Formats: sequence, structure tokens, C-alpha cells
Amino acid sequence: MSEKKKLHRSRAKSIVDWVLTIFFSLIFLVAAAGLIDGLAEKGKHYGQRLSFGWGSFIIQTDSMVPVYPVKSAILTHLDSPESIRKDFEAGSTVDLTFMDVYSVPVTAYDTVNYYDQTANTGYPMTHRLREIHVDESKESGSGRYTFIVSGINLSEHQSAIGQYQAFTEKELLGRVKVGSTGLGRLYQFLTSVWGLLLLLVLPALYLLISTFIDVAKSMKEEEKEPAVEEGTKKAESGAASTLSPEDRERLKQEMIEEMMAKKKEGRK
Repeated sequence: MSEKKKLHRSRAKSIVDWVLTIFFSLIFLVAAAGLIDGLAEKGKHYGQRLSFGWGSFIIQTDSMVPVYPVKSAILTHLDSPESIRKDFEAGSTVDLTFMDVYSVPVTAYDTVNYYDQTANTGYPMTHRLREIHVDESKESGSGRYTFIVSGINLSEHQSAIGQYQAFTEKELLGRVKVGSTGLGRLYQFLTSVWGLLLLLVLPALYLLISTFIDVAKSMKEEEKEPAVEEGTKKAESGAASTLSPEDRERLKQEMIEEMMAKKKEGRK
């Protein structure tokens, strides 16, 4: 293999090593920061981990089909109740994730379309926002906003016309920003044994093998150096033995003259 090819392969390997190192360092830093923030805020969100306001959930029922099929993954962000209200009143479709542990009696509001309040499940739930009621006498965070939500799949047992859930900003976990069946499948794969193998074991194995190869190459080069030196000495000895008798005599005379000249310089 030519020196140019060796250099090219060495550079390519160095680039791959750096990319992997940076990639896994970033994953570790982001995961560590998110974990610390999520643990710090966990007590505020009924045990649900929100990292920097962001949360991830897997849809478990068919009440939001076809928008969010079962096993879809959704990413949410804990938007302010006032921003949710403004978007909703401007005509935006708003899907909210909340902890279904709070109930507001329907008689408290002048609602016609939603009259059958479901029982609390005690789990996170994602439904579409239908109505917002504001209690001007309360401050935000103390029950000022009440959200009435319901599922969109009225053909299945998970939802029906008139069914609703009600909760305040205290039970709000976030507004859905992204929902995808592909994300759900990816999440399930990454949390499986094969996903962990792909993310952790294979890169670690690559770095281990790469290090072993580097050490083996280094040891080989150290073994070659004495052999090269010995070969050079033999070549020099061989070159001397090929001189003719006249050349040897001339070389000998030149060496004597050089030694005599050095002695004279030393006496001076």
C-alpha cells in the first residue's frame, strides 16, 4: 500500500473517531442536563419528567385517532396558559397533554356541547382543547384557567359525543408540538435491547477495536526499526567489500592523511 493511501486512511479514521467522540459527548451532556432539570422539576408535574419545559409521551389509546394513532410519540412544551388562550381564540387547533387527576363540575360553566364528564384516570392524557374559562378573581397558577378538552375519535369506545375532561393550569403538562408514528416506533426501538445495542455497544466496540489496531501497528513499527538499522549496516558493509584493492588502498591513505592533519591541528 502506498504512503498516500495510508495517509488517506489514517485521516479518514481520525475523522470518524472525532465525530463519534463529539456525538456521544453531546448526547451525554444533553441527557445529563435534561435529567438534572427533569429531576429538579419532577415534583411539580405529578412525577412526569419535563426537561426545560419539554416532555415526551406515548399515545396509549385510540381517542385521538387518526391524528395520533396508538403508539405514536408526541413532544410537548409547557406553554403559558395565556399563550394557549390567545392561539385558541385566534382559531388554532390546540392539543393539550395534562394529568387527569382534577375534575371541574360541568354546571360551573355555560357549556352546551360537552356535558358528560369522564372519571379521572390518574394518568397523563392528551386531548383536543374545546373551551377555555378564565376566573378573573384568581391568579395564574392557582386555578385561574380551566381547560375543557375531549377526544376526536367519536367512533370508538375511548371517546363519545359530549364526553369531556376538565383541568386547570396546575394539571397542564404541555401543548403538543410534534406527533408522529415514526417517532413512536423509533422510541420503542431505541428503548429495546437492539436499540441499546446499536447506540451503546457497537460504537464502544468500534472504539475498542480501533484502539487495539493502533496499539498493534505501533508495536509492529517498533519491531521494524531495529531490522531496518541492521539492514542499513549490512548494506554499508557490503558496499565496502565490493571496493577494488586500489580503491581500498586509496581510501586507507586518505584516512591516514586525515588523521595526521587532525594531529597537527591539535599540536598548534
